[in-house]
Amino acid sequence: MFTHTTAMFGGSHIPSGLFPIEQEIVEALRSSGQQAYREEWSTDSWTRKAINDQLLSLADQHGFACFSKGLVGEWLFDLVWVDTKPDASGQGYDWTQTRGLALACESEWKNGDEQELLWDFFKLTFAVANLRLFIYTNAPLGDGKHPVDRCKQVCPLSRGFRYLTIGFPLDGKSGEFRVDAWTA
Repeated sequence: MFTHTTAMFGGSHIPSGLFPIEQEIVEALRSSGQQAYREEWSTDSWTRKAINDQLLSLADQHGFACFSKGLVGEWLFDLVWVDTKPDASGQGYDWTQTRGLALACESEWKNGDEQELLWDFFKLTFAVANLRLFIYTNAPLGDGKHPVDRCKQVCPLSRGFRYLTIGFPLDGKSGEFRVDAWTA
């Protein structure tokens, strides 16, 4: 199954065919991305405010523990949601009740750098998680290919893994916000 949509960044279109959690992620990141462009955030602020904070909030809403390099140091991926249960105190987690990763997320903001893009995306192809989220700059690579086309080329087939990619335009005035989802 493959879902793809490209829309002007200010538009409100969310693609059909996404799972409910994917729709929530897309809407939260699109909305905070619009704010980031309006307020001209730096890449660090963008990552912390527009991505980590939004994904942390969604993790809390869905009962997942969230770990990211902005919270506790990077743990294999830029951000993960762990499906586990709170401990008896309610202040931590009972790791004996961990079921696995609900989400593994990587991002790459270096425009046009195919090696960096594929390095980060390729890590997701090894993640045993319900969903693999990849966030990138929606701009052609050096050879004119689209980043998602390259990601699909390195994506092993027949594993049944779910991928969601979200491409942000280079700036909020032009370019496109792109969402792709597929199972491979």
